[in-house]
Amino acid sequence: MPGPDERALMFLGLATRAGRTASGDEACRAAMQKGLARLVVVASDASPGTQETFRRLTGTFRTRFRILGTKESLGRFSGKADRAIVAVNDEGFAARLTELIDEAAGEAAKPGG
Repeated sequence: MPGPDERALMFLGLATRAGRTASGDEACRAAMQKGLARLVVVASDASPGTQETFRRLTGTFRTRFRILGTKESLGRFSGKADRAIVAVNDEGFAARLTELIDEAAGEAAKPGG
């Protein structure tokens, strides 16, 4: 059975196959500026500068922000090369993915989790 992070990554892959994501710095910025992005996911191993830039931008554009996986796993599950940033441009997918990421973070915080 997949772990909590993997469930979230698999759901991100589903959103990507449905054509509801943008990935990479420029595409994610454009999605936010156009008001399309509902959630921005940044890899845990993205540079601190990248994480802070997108944390700030998501505040400006009132978009959810979460950290999930690594650049390799974000790329693999979104069908691309390594990716530091993926934007989800659909409210339904974004809401469910946010729940999955938050659940994974809660499970990781539990002792033995």
